[in-house]
Amino acid sequence: SSEGFQDIASQPASLDDFPVLYGTAPDHQMRANLLTGEVALSPGTSFEVAGDLTVTKGMGAPNPHLKFGHTMNDEGETSFDSITEGSLSALDDPAAHSSALVASGNLNIGGIASGFGSIYADRSVQLQAKRGLRADPDLAVAVRGESISLTAEDPPDSAVANTLLETDWKVYQEALGPGYDSFDGWFEQTAANRRRVLGDDPTVATGLRTKNLPGNAASYWNQLDAELDLGPAPNFSAPPFGSDWTGAFTLEHYARLRNYATSKKSGKPVNQWLDFDGTYFQNVLGNIDSTILTYSNWASRLDMSMSAYMAEEVPLVPDVYFVGLVHAGGGGFFADLTGASILFEGAVVSQGRLNIQDARELDFVYNRLYLDDVVQQFVGDRVKLDQVYFNIL
Repeated sequence: SSEGFQDIASQPASLDDFPVLYGTAPDHQMRANLLTGEVALSPGTSFEVAGDLTVTKGMGAPNPHLKFGHTMNDEGETSFDSITEGSLSALDDPAAHSSALVASGNLNIGGIASGFGSIYADRSVQLQAKRGLRADPDLAVAVRGESISLTAEDPPDSAVANTLLETDWKVYQEALGPGYDSFDGWFEQTAANRRRVLGDDPTVATGLRTKNLPGNAASYWNQLDAELDLGPAPNFSAPPFGSDWTGAFTLEHYARLRNYATSKKSGKPVNQWLDFDGTYFQNVLGNIDSTILTYSNWASRLDMSMSAYMAEEVPLVPDVYFVGLVHAGGGGFFADLTGASILFEGAVVSQGRLNIQDARELDFVYNRLYLDDVVQQFVGDRVKLDQVYFNIL
């Protein structure tokens, strides 16, 4: 019997909300890149810890970033197979594309968690928030702990890493328009199809990446500087730039400049982003692709066409989100967001207190699919709502 559910006429003996976990595949692995702080948890695997697990960082190191359902190659680069194969393939077969982290004690992540999977701890779960976990309804759990504590990510990392900028929004409004609707369902296409649209041959000037933008390199540097505090615009005719940077400015130019700028902001400028003849072409395509994926995914999630979504003055992308079930036990749920916006889709359940403070904007999208596995044993005369939207400003 749980105090938070005393009004339920007939309560189950226990809440059967343990996530769907998978047998350990022979090629399972957890790999880390100490330079970036990324930790990839391979898909189709449950990583189980007997007792407590703490993931932290040393002085001067980047915040940990656990990437569920991801793989990492020997160069330390991560990939998300469900995006490579198309998001629908992930939903059709979540067991093959998601991963779970399970601890019988406390789980403390001194960083962020993203990707496709779930976190489960018998005791407390503590993590920082930037991006969120996605869980298919069959998985039942995105995050489950006796108590759950969520704090905003440290500002130094969130200023540059994995963050969409206001300048991105303006650039992609220009680059994608006016035919936004052709990008509806972008995330449902295969990576190969998406890259053909972008222009996947570096020797041929075709595809969306070659779309001319109205400004020049200096004007876009100044816009990025307003957000990232980069300093005065450099001489674009001199190294590490050159002749490729003094003429027309395309979407590919912007993707390269933007990634160079964020690497410069981090204190480790990566000049390879600026070299059109170098090895970073696929990285550039991936960056453009992932940005459009983000906008397309959120347009779909908010039941908007890309035309309606891209017409917004600012992007409707929350800083923090969870898709699935957030289920806290008697210890309750606590979130201190220090001005971030947050969205929960699915269900937020707390058998104790539920305290969310200092959120710039709070959205709840209740979806019964994410709750059925937890309350299917409850018996009563209540009516189940299919979907309800709450927007708390």
